[in-house]
Amino acid sequence: MTDRLLDVGGFQVAVKERPARTTMEITIERDGSLFVAVPAGTPDDPVRDFVDRKQDWIHRKLIEKADFLPVLPPREIVDGEGFMYLGRSYRLLLVDDQEVPVKLMRGRLCLRRGTADPAAAIRAWYRATGTGWLRRRMKPWADRVGVPGVEVVVRDLGYRWGSQSPGRLNIHWATLQLPPSLVDYVLVHELTHTHRADHGPKFWTRVERTMPDYRDRQERLKRAGAGIWLGRVTAHPRLGG
Repeated sequence: MTDRLLDVGGFQVAVKERPARTTMEITIERDGSLFVAVPAGTPDDPVRDFVDRKQDWIHRKLIEKADFLPVLPPREIVDGEGFMYLGRSYRLLLVDDQEVPVKLMRGRLCLRRGTADPAAAIRAWYRATGTGWLRRRMKPWADRVGVPGVEVVVRDLGYRWGSQSPGRLNIHWATLQLPPSLVDYVLVHELTHTHRADHGPKFWTRVERTMPDYRDRQERLKRAGAGIWLGRVTAHPRLGG
């Protein structure tokens, strides 16, 4: 895969080559950035022409998306700050003695004092805790979509909920903040890409076959995304031990 940047009509567009693709497709990310997936070996001029023809559509979609762009709310590392996990808010509790930096205990997200990088420790907790949950959650959906045996990897994906590669689903750790019904939508969406790389009618037909109410979940995900924590915290001194 080759990534490059093009300036087209005032837009900076990331070009990503996909060997399995036969057509070009524009995607607008949650932060409003653009990328075009193209067949391998596609030169710049056809990509510029394609984006130029789509400018009216791009402007319209950016206006629609503006209401849902993430606020990127920071969190404070103080007692009582709220952190979402699977749709529920858990209050942070700073503790003096704990065998691991972060754990969920009796309805509180407990963070050990003296942790050098609290935000990184909390992100690591989401990855570690969420991986097992996602593996169990994904299996029945993978069977229904017809792609058993897919591996799940929880990682930071910037502004993307998930991505798909042969035999593997990458899920953003921040996705674990969503209610399970919306995590399910992300899983089905990415699993369906195993069959269809684009977002054409056949892709959505497959999604609907697996999840008939996907449109409702899709709209709820757009709104929920604005409040998801992506790892930023307010400046703070190292927590005292």
